[in-house]
Order: sequence, then structure tokens, then C-alpha cells
Amino acid sequence: MRRLTLIMAVFALTAITAFSQLTTSTLRGTVSGPDGLLPGATVVVKNNESAKEITVTTDDNGNFTVTSLEVGKYTVTVTAAGFKTATVNDLVLEINRAQSLPVTLEVGGVDEVVVITGGTEIVNTADGKIGGTVTRKTLEDLPSLGRNPLNFVPLQPGVASNPNQNSVINGVRTSGTNITIDGVNVQDNFIRSNATDFSPARPSVDEVEEFAVSTQGSPEDGLGGPQIQFTTRRGTNEFKFGLFEFNRNDNLSANSFFNNANGIKRPFRNRNQFGGTAGGPILKDKLFGFFSYEKIIDRQFAAPQFSTTLTQDARQGIFTYTALADDPANGVVAGQIVKINLLDPKFGTGVTAIDPTIASRFISNLPAGNST
Repeated sequence: MRRLTLIMAVFALTAITAFSQLTTSTLRGTVSGPDGLLPGATVVVKNNESAKEITVTTDDNGNFTVTSLEVGKYTVTVTAAGFKTATVNDLVLEINRAQSLPVTLEVGGVDEVVVITGGTEIVNTADGKIGGTVTRKTLEDLPSLGRNPLNFVPLQPGVASNPNQNSVINGVRTSGTNITIDGVNVQDNFIRSNATDFSPARPSVDEVEEFAVSTQGSPEDGLGGPQIQFTTRRGTNEFKFGLFEFNRNDNLSANSFFNNANGIKRPFRNRNQFGGTAGGPILKDKLFGFFSYEKIIDRQFAAPQFSTTLTQDARQGIFTYTALADDPANGVVAGQIVKINLLDPKFGTGVTAIDPTIASRFISNLPAGNST
């Protein structure tokens, strides 16, 4: 039993590690001085929004690595005895991407500070991945019909999309695309004919912090060639709230050319997409929460549809048919409309009445017909 528990724990930790690789970022760097690399330097990495800090020390070659960092902006502080303190502000870490940060310290007192503006790395020098990131600012600033973040995938190099076919990445058929949210695959893995443009999870613009599109991934990314990796928004030390409402209305829309030519009015439509977000600290600097809600109410013109229901006679087992041939034994001639009770004992079916439960729960709830 103890061995089984240990095996299960190992599998659980492995899964958590795998998911964290897909949803977080890695910071790698070197610390050097005028005379070369500096071992033993202290590196403090602080998240600007949650104030979470991680402290590491450079190895004998002056290198350091910090893994499992949430995406966002960071402040990196580097100190070493006999050198000025170097502070890198607003270093941007993106989803599932390793950031390289070389830091050169100047000779001086530790209380002297050299400030460096970080930003984001333009060229990926840490690994062989090829791709780009759609940031939170892009999601907020650019319009999106339907508010689906997958609409922004064609912004990335190597993505081809047109109205006559599904989007493809680097020429790979759309069924080869792998989509994850926080490291978990969110696709229908049996029906993948439009896997690049649709996910059954239906991610919303407001719940996504950012997402990466990798046209050339790495083995730890999982199945598929092209990768679309979403990371959800998280709460911070600051309370933030938001509400939105988007309306599409036929009174504000243009009619089609052919409708105008034929004197047909614009079809009715009133589509409302609304919701809100809320996030903030539960325990300051330790525990955070984020909530997102969205709903769509789409009222539009629909052509009349006909459905078949049971007549009052049919609900009692009495059905009507038109005879196709003469039946002298029963006094029926071709073309005659005949009524027959299927519950008649003479048919020998053993069913002579309608079950009361069926009658009360199903038959009684059927709509009455209004045409024949």
C-alpha cells in the first residue's frame, strides 16, 4: 500500500510539473563583472503584481535559472559584494518561453543602484521555438467579432486563413494543432476538422491573460505540431473589476445588396454579449482570486419549422390511413379513409391500453396540432 501511494504521488508531481511547463515562463541569465563571470551573486526575481519573490544564487559559472514563473512583468535585482546593485525593471515574461537576461555589474558599493529597463526579448535566444505571443494589451485593444481569442491566431507569422478554408499553421493541416489552457488540452480529440479555429472550451477574451502560438514547438509541449497555449488571468494585490456589453442590432446594420434589390427588409436580430470580471487578493501577497462571467443572448429571425405531433385520436391508439387496395373481407375499398384502433385485443399484441405513466408524463405534454 505504501509503495502504491508513493507511485501515485510521483505521477501527480510529474503531471503538475508538466502543466507548469506549459503555462509559465523560465528566466535564465548570467551575471558578470569587469573581470568576467561572477559566481555567488544574489538574484531576486519579484512579480510586480503579486509581489511574490524568488531568490537564487549564481553558480560557479555565473549562471542562474528560475523556473515556473507566472507570465507578467517582473523586477530583477542583482547584488554582489564589491559591486553596485543592478535593478532590471519591467522585465516581461511570456507564456512557455525562456527569457535570457545577461547582467553586468559595475564596481562600487552595494547601496549604489544601476537601473535597467527590461521589456521583452525580441529574438528568442534561449531555445529553438519559433512563434509569437498575443499579449493582454492586444486582446484588449483590437476588436474581435464574437470575442473569441482564437480570432487573433492569424496575426502570427506562418498562419494562413481565408473564408474558404480553416486556418493552417506552417502548412500543417488544422487537425494537427494542439490547443491547451493552463497546460490542459481543450479540444475534441475525435473531431478535429477545425481544431485551429474552434475549441469546445470556448475561451473568452476576458479570461485569457495571453497566449502563445508556436509554429515549431518542443517535445514538452505535447501532441501536435503547431501549439496554441492559453494562460488564464489571475488575481493580484490590487482589486480590479470590469463590466462589458456588446450589442448587434438590425436597426444599426446594413441590408444586403440582393435584399435591397428585391425589396426585402433586413432580418430581425438583437444579439447581446455581456459579462464581467473581478479579481484581487484573498490573503495579501499569498492567495489571490479571479472570477469571469460571460453570457450571450442572440434573438434573430428564424423561418417557420414544422414538426409532427399526435392527434387526439392517435393519443388513444386510434390511427387513420388511406387504403391502397380493396379489402372485401373488411368492407374497405381503395382510396377509403379507414380508422383503426391499435389497442384492439383482436390484434393479439398484448397491449390493450396506454400506460398511465406514459400518458401523464409524455403524451399529455405533447403540443396540440394546428394543421393537417
